[in-house]
Parts: sequence; structure tokens; C-alpha cells
Amino acid sequence: MSQSINSISSLKSLSKPFATPQALELGGDKQGGSFQDMLLSSLNHVATADRNAQAAVESSLAGEDITQAEVFSAIKKADMSMRMLLQVRNKTLEAFNEIKQLRM
Repeated sequence: MSQSINSISSLKSLSKPFATPQALELGGDKQGGSFQDMLLSSLNHVATADRNAQAAVESSLAGEDITQAEVFSAIKKADMSMRMLLQVRNKTLEAFNEIKQLRM
């Protein structure tokens, strides 16, 4: 029980606006740059996860010492990263369309 409460205190960096994924992974609480920087960083993160998944599949097919669980984990991580990025895109487009329809 105390372990789950202690893990909540590590989430304080998430309350900072536009914290970059690198800052969150490193546990830093530096505030990120612009929204564009955050999106570009996220795109790079998704591309890296996809490359890692592709490398895991190729290693498995080549008969290297990698378990099926590791391959599945890499693929699932890349899939979840891509789904999250698509949801960010959808919400951004939705917000843009709402702003576009505002009358001055």
C-alpha cells in the first residue's frame, strides 16, 4: 500500500505544462519548450519505438537470442506509442476546427 502512495509523488513532474517526454523519463521537472517541440519529440519517440520493434522482429526471424515475449513487448510498445500520437493529432485537429468556427 505504501509503495503505491510513494509512486504518486513521482508523478509531480506530470503536472507541469508541456513537459517533454525526455524530461519525464529522466525524472526532471524542467519545463519544455513550445508545443511544436513537444510534438516533434513525440514523433521521434514513436519512430524510435517503431525501429526497435522492427529490429526485434528481424532478430527473432534471424534466429538470434531474443524471446517471443521481448518481441511482443517491443511491438506493443510501438503500437501504443502510435495510438497515443494519433489521439493527440485527433484532439489537436478537433481544437483547431472549434477555433476556426468561432466568429469574431
